Formats: sequence, C-alpha cells, structure tokens
Amino acid sequence: MKTNLISIHQTLHGYQNGHSLLASSLELPTEVKRTLLIMSDMSGGTMEQGFEEYITVYPIKAINHMAIAKTWYAPEMKRPGCVWTHTLLISFADLAQLPIITVLRKFFQRPNKSDNREYYSKHFELDRNETYDIISINWPKKQLDLIKLILFNLYENVENSIVISDESSLSYDDIFFGIWSQQWPRLRRVFSFCTGSINLRQFQQEYLDLQIVPKFIKHSSSEIDKIIYISDESIAKANDEWLELLVDDLLKPSSFRLFCRKYGSDIPAERKSFKLLLNCYLYLLNESEKDLAGFIKLLSTNFPSKNDAFTLKSSIFSKEQRMSNFNFRFLNQPVENLLYDLSTTEYYQSFNFL
Repeated sequence: MKTNLISIHQTLHGYQNGHSLLASSLELPTEVKRTLLIMSDMSGGTMEQGFEEYITVYPIKAINHMAIAKTWYAPEMKRPGCVWTHTLLISFADLAQLPIITVLRKFFQRPNKSDNREYYSKHFELDRNETYDIISINWPKKQLDLIKLILFNLYENVENSIVISDESSLSYDDIFFGIWSQQWPRLRRVFSFCTGSINLRQFQQEYLDLQIVPKFIKHSSSEIDKIIYISDESIAKANDEWLELLVDDLLKPSSFRLFCRKYGSDIPAERKSFKLLLNCYLYLLNESEKDLAGFIKLLSTNFPSKNDAFTLKSSIFSKEQRMSNFNFRFLNQPVENLLYDLSTTEYYQSFNFL
C-alpha cells in the first residue's frame, strides 16, 4: 500500500567521555556509525567566531540515505571544543519527493546538558502532499552576484571543491539549500556541502562540493589544485544567460525544475551533467532559430552514450511525451520525419531506439 508519508530518522551526537553517539532512531551498521561520528564532530581543531553553528550535508550510500546535520558549539560543557550535532537521515527515494529541501531545517533541535534523549530516539513523518511555503528571500544585488559566482564555479569547475571565504557561516544556509533544491533527485543524492568548515572538510577522501571557511584560515599549497576559492572581493561580472536563469529559479522555481525532474532520471549523477542538461533546456527554451538537427547534435555531443539521457532522447519521437509538459514547435512534425532526420545524421549512434 502506497503511503503519502515520508519517514525521517535522526541521531544526536555530543560529549560523553569523548564525542559520542547519544541517541538514534534506527539501528546503524558499524561503518555508518563511524562516518556519522567523524562528520558530526567539530569541523576544525578549535571553534572560530562566526562559525558557532553550521550545517553539513553528505550521502551515506551504505544505507541509501542522505545525512543533513546541524552542529552547534557547546560552550556550556566543561571540556573545550565540545559540540552538539543533530542529524536528519532521509532516504534517497524520499529526498526526491521534496521540491524544496529547505523545509527540513525547521526540524533541527539544539539539546542541552539536562535534556533527555527521547526526542532523538524516534523517527518522525512528513506528509509528502503537504504544501510548503517557499521562503521569500530578498537578496541584495551584491549577494546575487556572489550567488552567480558560486553557481558558475560549481558547474564549470566540476572537479574542484568550491570554497567561499567569509567572516561568518550564518548567511549561506538559504543559498546552499536553494542550489541543492534545484538539482534533480539523482544528482541531489551525491551532493555535499558544509556551511561552516573551520578546516577544509572531506568525505570519503574527497573534498565536499561546497564549503564556507573563515577568511583568515590558511590552507596547504597541496590543496590548491583541488580547490576554487571565492571571496566577496572576487565577485565576477558574470552575466551569462544560464546564470540569470538559475538565479531567477532560486528566487521563484520555474519550469526548469520540472524539466530536470522529468529528464534527469537517466542523466549521470555528476556535477558536470548539470550544465549539459541545462544547455538542452536553454536550446529548447530559445527555439526561434533552432531546428531538430541542431538539437540532435547537442544531445549526442552532451550525452554520447546510448543509455545516457535516454528519456530526453526518446521524448523527441513520442508525441505524447513531447506534449506532456513542454511544447517545442520545431518538434511538432510527424514522427516519420523526425526519425528520417535522425537516421540521416552522423549522430544516430548516440540513440538507442532505432
């Protein structure tokens, strides 16, 4: 029987003869407990002003769940360097059902020394049909320019961790959750970020995709080839059409998200795939001087494997699929004509259904 409820499990970590797991709503394998223990500890050797609380997001493939963790510095504890970390665990399948992932942040609860742990020992449920209000954000222009720069580097420098230097971790939660919410489900579940990396953070020997670090922290020169550093002094004049589209979509979700959800299911779950699928959307969106041959070339260039983007490729030749959400004029012709155009190009080998 299909249910409309999404189950959220949770854990609590804090100090108890060392940094420890204090409560959990589910039984976890030993290796997962070890991962959670490491990722829930303070993100550096000592706490830095402006980084007393932050959020860390990372996938736990061993249990097919995403970890969404809120960490607070715990100066009330006698031992210096203690933190509390409340981690929400949501299955990859349920994560796909949330159009705006920001809703999960309201469930974080900071404990104190006298709290009992019963709350963190139980899972809770969300109704997947519940309508969540989209948070209205009035970002100043300088902030919007910074968001463009983050997006540009995130999807152009796809092999690097994008690191923003700032004096505080508190102003990036909305930005990071907004960027994460833009991604289609398959890409969401491999994405990682931390809004308060006192030291550069890694997960499974790879740097997180996005990180905020204190401005005055110096890092090893050996990390330079893996990191792209951004600060408010390095804001570029990025005015590309795709950046404008993504920023507009952050402020008000658009048909781009529907397009990603519909056609992202068989797109490789890699950051580099985001720009490739976005290019296909932009081609179809601005179709005044576009044609089928050009679209076939774009698809085969971006997704040369027959199995990649199969849903998007096959939609060209199915009137029912073409007309479901997106109506692109140059595709509105008999299927026989479309198939002929494909079979007479050099790109037909990238398609799997002839």
